[in-house]
Amino acid sequence: MCFSAQAQISNGGFENWKKILLFEHPASTTTSMSSNYETFFDNGLLNVNQIVENENSVLRIENIMGSESVQPGYFIFGKIPSGEMVFGAGNSISMVDMTGISMDLKYDLANESEGFVMVQFKDGNTPVGTGNYGTGTYFFPITGSQDWSNVEFVFDNPIDPTANTCVIAIASGDVLNSDTPFAEGSFVEVDNLEFMESEQTIPGGDFETWTMVEPIYAPEDCYVDLDPFDATYQKSYDEFSGSYALRLHSALRDDNVDVGYMLMGNKSDEGEITPNIEIGDKSLLSFRYFYLGENDLAEATVVFYKEVDGDFESVHEHVLELGSNENYELLEYPFQDDLVQLGIDASHMTIEFKSSMDSPEMPAQDGSILLLDEVALESALGINSMLTAQSVKQVWAYPNPTLARVIFNFGAKRAGYFRVFNQGGVQVAIREFSGTNELIFDLGPYPAGQYLFKFYHNAGFDTARVIKN
Repeated sequence: MCFSAQAQISNGGFENWKKILLFEHPASTTTSMSSNYETFFDNGLLNVNQIVENENSVLRIENIMGSESVQPGYFIFGKIPSGEMVFGAGNSISMVDMTGISMDLKYDLANESEGFVMVQFKDGNTPVGTGNYGTGTYFFPITGSQDWSNVEFVFDNPIDPTANTCVIAIASGDVLNSDTPFAEGSFVEVDNLEFMESEQTIPGGDFETWTMVEPIYAPEDCYVDLDPFDATYQKSYDEFSGSYALRLHSALRDDNVDVGYMLMGNKSDEGEITPNIEIGDKSLLSFRYFYLGENDLAEATVVFYKEVDGDFESVHEHVLELGSNENYELLEYPFQDDLVQLGIDASHMTIEFKSSMDSPEMPAQDGSILLLDEVALESALGINSMLTAQSVKQVWAYPNPTLARVIFNFGAKRAGYFRVFNQGGVQVAIREFSGTNELIFDLGPYPAGQYLFKFYHNAGFDTARVIKN
């Protein structure tokens, strides 16, 4: 059965994806991170790079000017620390006899700014031992400038014998102190990281081997929050139709749940949104969704715009709550009903999807997954697309109240379709009808309550409310 014809929402089936080539990264046996994943996606630039001099590869970390402020550079053999200054991951160690760490350094920290070297020893993921910057943690500031020279950073205390992991971080700005301004152009070049007085090695400490960070893919004609390490969206093969669907998921990161987010619209680096979905003569938004979320709700927000003197002005917003289901479900939102009743003239829209609403009443839950497919604008086939709020004649419904069957009479032959909503506003049925002045609908299988019938036909738009006892 077919009720509608799809309008073209660009890539509404999520069949087209673009490959985003990321940056090279120093190869390591453990997880390593750098500020590149922040600066690249914010500015399309990199501030951690490989420098090759005399066939020797070194690591260059630099502060660069972003879109609004200076972006400090850092590189970590490990992961970004939590608010309690605990670094994740790190190199495994089997010896704790090291007395310090040495490296070849070249640097220029401009305008009295600071960079640093930081080392943290852990038992698993728990810092252990005595440091000069907290448990198991040594902090060594770098100031001024120097040409290539070997520098030794000495540990004041023996390393705790239970330590089995070591994290090393180097930065061209004091990213731990928000009061210290970041100087554009400050840089640190590093080579040959070694432990002092120990046979324990630092894998990748010579920065000779670099690998490409695994490329990620983004859906074309959509805006998504790009994060190469913890993407909250994915290209999914669990499609409703075609080859792909969009998968948004809420994921725990740094003690917070990041919400999967996608916008069908244009978004600038400054966060300004320009709608690129033209409404035209369409009257309904539809999409297929499959939601796996325990004690959670996903969300679709439709924002309507009116073009005024070449600019777009937001005129209305409607939020659709998406609850858990067992498989793909069709959701249809007849937005022209809202616009007509509110007297709003809109020409464009954007559609924003989230894997969790993340409200104070219902916080985002780790593991909530939203699959989306077949996002489209639609209108009824063979029906006057310029639906109005006026009907030629109000439809009659009888018996009303009813125990089961209800008869609707238009007083003249009509062709179109109708939708049935329960008193909670959830659509429970949709039917076509053609060439009749009277039709019958059976409410017998449905619970007692009040039902709203919305009729879209060749003469306009009618509604009727029916009570089922």
